Amino acid sequence: MGEEKLLYRFLLCVVLQFFQQMSGGTRISVYIPIIFEDNLHLSASLAKVLAACALTWKFLSCFVGFYVVDRIGRRAAFMISGGGMSLCMLALTVSNSFSNSNTASIISAMFIFVYNFFLPIGFLGANFVYPAEVAPVRLRVAMQSISIANQWLWMFVVAMITPTAIADIGYRYYIVFTVMGGLIPPSVYLFYPETMNRSLEEVNQILHDAPSIISAVKMSKARPIHDDVLGEIEGKVMAEKIE
Repeated sequence: MGEEKLLYRFLLCVVLQFFQQMSGGTRISVYIPIIFEDNLHLSASLAKVLAACALTWKFLSCFVGFYVVDRIGRRAAFMISGGGMSLCMLALTVSNSFSNSNTASIISAMFIFVYNFFLPIGFLGANFVYPAEVAPVRLRVAMQSISIANQWLWMFVVAMITPTAIADIGYRYYIVFTVMGGLIPPSVYLFYPETMNRSLEEVNQILHDAPSIISAVKMSKARPIHDDVLGEIEGKVMAEKIE
């Protein structure tokens, strides 16, 4: 936590990818047919058709994420996505608690589609861009690599434990993802600086100059972009390259 705040930046990258998996993305995407067939007691053919429709809807929803990431900002995208996913998981917890209910099955299926709308807003694109924006130049590749490796690690964990969790605790398993998704909005609001419409050099300068984590977040939201500041930063970068 020196001038470059490397630990803070590293945790921003790693925790963001942790949230991507522990908010339920793999749980829904990989096990959709099982959810429809076992949890909601639908026929095998109907479960597969609905699973295909849900994943197609997820793909189409990705275009919403592409549109909003540079218009509402990274922070807003993460908070909206995380809050929406948490509410969907809460709805799935409640609806799946009613066994052998046709109405509950319909509600569960609906919220799986709603979940697949919220997920791409912040966590199927922006979460891969953000680590590269907050990492210092000399460590950008390393931090990005470690953050993505961390994402795949938790994807593996979720994929491995889900069948056992479904068999042992059933609908209560959704509570885990409800809580994890609910942690995303306050975590992003408090600790994640905004990087939208800022050059990599300016983001680096803000994180370097900020006396604390809270100050870094405030400066990222309030600090204007000035040509003289950018010129000074670019001059420093060129001087470092010459040296």
